[in-house]
Amino acid sequence: MKIRKANLDEINDIYMMGFDVWSDGMTKESYIDSCSNSPKYKEGTWWLILNEQDVVASSLIVYKFDEFIYGVGSIATPANMRSNGYASELLKQICSHLEQTLKATAIYLYSDIKPEFYEKCGFIKLDKSSQKYEPSICMLRSSTSSESLTPPKYF
Repeated sequence: MKIRKANLDEINDIYMMGFDVWSDGMTKESYIDSCSNSPKYKEGTWWLILNEQDVVASSLIVYKFDEFIYGVGSIATPANMRSNGYASELLKQICSHLEQTLKATAIYLYSDIKPEFYEKCGFIKLDKSSQKYEPSICMLRSSTSSESLTPPKYF
């Protein structure tokens, strides 16, 4: 498997990975238009993992909040490729890249699915007082104490 930054011509396919979960009844065209015009999507860098046949198997977006603080979001896998470990592998590799290459001390995400999935990738749920965007759960992977950090707003 290979991990790399997404190319511009792959962005609509990346958006469509989450269509079945996040579209809220929109048409495919309006969903892609909504994603294309999303200010938050314009602020991040999209990453993807290719399977053994060089097919895009999962994607996520990385945000930089501060010199050593990052966020990961919009983790998605095409419906026909789910439960094969692609999202887990992509997330683990991206976190390692952020920590080892970019010296990240904190990586946040907001879980809209089972937090147990992210706990397997080294994330912990922040305490109740740090949860501001229910039902999403703010989680952290960090080399420092979570008490000394302020979670970013929902991204």
